[in-house]
Amino acid sequence: MGDKYPAGEKPLASIHEANSYAVSTPAADADRVYVYFTRIGLVALDTKTGKQVWQLNIPEPFYVFDWGPGMSPVLFEDKLFFCQDDDLTPALYCIDSKTGKILWTDQRTDFAVSYSHPIICQTKAGPELVVAGTGKLLGYDIATGKRKWAAEIFCRNIKTTPQTLDGVLYLSVESFGISYQWRATADANGDGKITKEEIVASRKDKEAGIPDAFWKKF
Repeated sequence: MGDKYPAGEKPLASIHEANSYAVSTPAADADRVYVYFTRIGLVALDTKTGKQVWQLNIPEPFYVFDWGPGMSPVLFEDKLFFCQDDDLTPALYCIDSKTGKILWTDQRTDFAVSYSHPIICQTKAGPELVVAGTGKLLGYDIATGKRKWAAEIFCRNIKTTPQTLDGVLYLSVESFGISYQWRATADANGDGKITKEEIVASRKDKEAGIPDAFWKKF
């Protein structure tokens, strides 16, 4: 891959064969189309001309087991929500859809890799933002990003997105076996423990480095 990139540019990270670099689904309203790509972040395009209106750089995600990205922007009224739970800088962003300005951020350092998208739950007190993650379903204040409540769920790397009807949330979680995906991927000797050496050996791209910041979390 290296010869396809100009000098000074690094190749895209390896991803799982079932994934795609174009896996993110755009969001749209009457004026803008909102697109995400790992290397450039979030971009808003004018629906009439296709010209770029704004671009927001966010940290490029890192996945130690090369699963790759799978998140998409979610639009609600004049706000764009984007949750990127990766292995290095997991965070939830609330963005002004007109300007691209970040209104608030929740640094989700207590979460691991997840692929669950934000949803809006209509309650008697008004709309709430709900996002699933590692072992938890979280409710957020839309205006401030404050965590309002948490419900425990049995899942480490969640890939399903909640649904809501009449103020009730419904969530499908993975089976018992898949909840231990890290162990199934990296525990080569089956001793129930994962070492640094096993993580390095399990990577699809053996040449790719692992940032020091990941080992601090590990």
